[in-house]
Amino acid sequence: MVPLFRLSSERPPSHDRSAGSIDDSVGSMRLRTPGVGLPALVLWAATGAGSAGCATGGAKRAFQRGNYAEASAMADDSLRANPADGDMIALRQSARDRSTDQEIARIASFRTSGHRDAALAEMDRLLKQLRGWGGRDALSPATRSAFDGELAAMPDLVASLIDGDLGAGRPLAAEAAFPRLAPLLAHPELAAASRAATVKIRAKGQEACTRLQAAAMTDSPHWQLTVDRYCEHFGAAARHPTPPAPPAPFELTGTVKGMNAGQTAALRERVTDWIRASLWNDPTARPASPASAVSLGHGSIEGAVESSFHRQTITLHERYDDVITTTAVVPVEIRNQFGTKPPGVSTSSTGLAVGSTKVNREFAYDTEEIRGHYGMNVTIRLTLGAPAPVTLKLKRVEDTKGYEHEVTFEPAGISPRRDRVLTADEWVNTQLDGFATRVTWALNRRFVRTWCERPQYSVEEAARCLVAGLKPPAALAAVTAALGENAEAAIALLGPPPPPENQRQARAKPVPARQRPAAAQEHSSAHAQDDEDPIVN
Repeated sequence: MVPLFRLSSERPPSHDRSAGSIDDSVGSMRLRTPGVGLPALVLWAATGAGSAGCATGGAKRAFQRGNYAEASAMADDSLRANPADGDMIALRQSARDRSTDQEIARIASFRTSGHRDAALAEMDRLLKQLRGWGGRDALSPATRSAFDGELAAMPDLVASLIDGDLGAGRPLAAEAAFPRLAPLLAHPELAAASRAATVKIRAKGQEACTRLQAAAMTDSPHWQLTVDRYCEHFGAAARHPTPPAPPAPFELTGTVKGMNAGQTAALRERVTDWIRASLWNDPTARPASPASAVSLGHGSIEGAVESSFHRQTITLHERYDDVITTTAVVPVEIRNQFGTKPPGVSTSSTGLAVGSTKVNREFAYDTEEIRGHYGMNVTIRLTLGAPAPVTLKLKRVEDTKGYEHEVTFEPAGISPRRDRVLTADEWVNTQLDGFATRVTWALNRRFVRTWCERPQYSVEEAARCLVAGLKPPAALAAVTAALGENAEAAIALLGPPPPPENQRQARAKPVPARQRPAAAQEHSSAHAQDDEDPIVN
């Protein structure tokens, strides 16, 4: 019986199997198929031997072309089909070593020629490649030793990226370089390099902190806060740790005509919230004693609020369409089945036509009308540490209506209703809540006009703006000169803290019904007038 095919592994006489050469036995396999045509070849390919042979030959050709990474990948494919193929294992090992040797050479060349970013990018790619191979143990001892040597140079290379800023006393700028290094430094093999750079930055930051604290001015609370936050960022002790600021009521004197005690207390509470939510909430304010609260300042109020209600019975009219049935007697002409008049028979008669028509009607019904009128005209003068008091004026006028009745008439869409008209207390609370965002923005605009629109700044004046989260160019220049590095890098440290949690319990705010039948719109729509923004002087 003649076999379908046989494999021959004879080597050419010129094949060299000296040390370091790649066994060419797999690459030199030749398929011999005596007396066998295309069907046998198809059978050979269908058994899977064809794909393994393609991978084997492809790995060899890639290696010979110098594409060692490709050769390694194709050798992996071949070994999945035949894990015990010793020749393919040797080829893969050689391909991995030569690919790694090339990467190491490129890294060293970039590193020693000053192309640090390129060296780090190559190291990142090599580490990812080694992870796919199972780590450095996939390399031969000689290549592994070369890799370890280049890896040991990485801490100094990473440090060289920040040494310029550190040498110039700019630890924040050095720290800002780390985000772009994050993907590389995330490799476990470079954890030591990351730690070493972090330690250097921290030490330089603490050194800068000592210098800044020695030059800090006791009468400059905002600059002192800037230095404190800078020092805390680098793990140094702040000279004046920022104390917790417990909520404190705003000291508000004066009266508002028409406001009862509860409404006055609500106004005082809102004013405190508005200031705490604005740029006037000064983080440098310190309590008189550890147990006392931080005072926001003081102010006075004057003005008036008013409300009146009127109830009366009125008649409302709602129009609707009514459909009625109509009948009419109409003449009818009689014809036979052929459509002709029968001879000798009367063809005239009458019939009854039934139809419908739409009639517009009006439904009148009595209802109780409740009218509410509200007004607010309040002036608040605040002493917040500015050169002049801050004056806040709140104006609001509103008229509303509601209806109460138990009438039901479906054709006109009338059903019982009991509209909710706000009480005087509810209306005052609703208006104060509605003012919150606009008052805060108005206060912020006044803060900017007062402190942060200047052609030049002292260090304290500039720090006040930066601590508030503002960045006037002249203020940035002043802080940069005092800090010793670009103040832009310090903005994240100096920004204002988040606004405090609202200490008030949420109030239920009943909303009056606003949907009205079409006929009632004239009688029941609310009317309000107020300033687009609170007036702040």
